[in-house]
Amino acid sequence: GKVVNIGSGTESSNENVVDVVERLTGTRLVRTPGAFPSSPSDTAHRCADISKAKTLLNWAPQYDLTRGVSATLTWHRENPHACESEIAAKPRHV
Repeated sequence: GKVVNIGSGTESSNENVVDVVERLTGTRLVRTPGAFPSSPSDTAHRCADISKAKTLLNWAPQYDLTRGVSATLTWHRENPHACESEIAAKPRHV
């Protein structure tokens, strides 16, 4: 088997992701940098290398960050009980 990354292929900072969520939800999130211990996978920016997906699957992203977050929020609004146990266990600080 092969590992294939799926994403937009466009780099987004963590702060940009939070900004998009705040704008789309109309909710101000509490930002507390350093509130949780870091892990080896932590990074200030994210960008999926989608070259294998393009080559092996003839796949290309159809959503940018804003459209993807918007679609995700819509799904959660339409399925409010789908993730109740996971959401209840998560802190509200980012």
